[in-house]
Amino acid sequence: RSSGINAEYGNLKLLQRAKMWKMQQKQSDDDDDDDDDDWTEPPTESVCEWVKKTDKKMKKKISGWMSMADAMDECEEKESCTGISCKDDKCYMNGKRKFKKNSKFTAYVCRRN
Repeated sequence: RSSGINAEYGNLKLLQRAKMWKMQQKQSDDDDDDDDDDWTEPPTESVCEWVKKTDKKMKKKISGWMSMADAMDECEEKESCTGISCKDDKCYMNGKRKFKKNSKFTAYVCRRN
């Protein structure tokens, strides 16, 4: 089961990484003719599959408030992060997969690939 956020955010991240990779390749091609030491790895898949849980917030807050994009990025980097809880346009990372009902929040569970 995938939610819209999975495809939207995953595709956006891959698109951004691909654009950065293309820019790096173009810049290195413009800088010199020797391409041997300019190789950069192509973009990789997202670490998490994000599953949306409406009207819920997760337990065990492990970060401060930040944007959704920053929370998702940091959560993917931190093994102890199980997902994020968001209220309006601000989110924080969580350390447990348990939920509390709260109509002001939306939780996004990180299912690690």
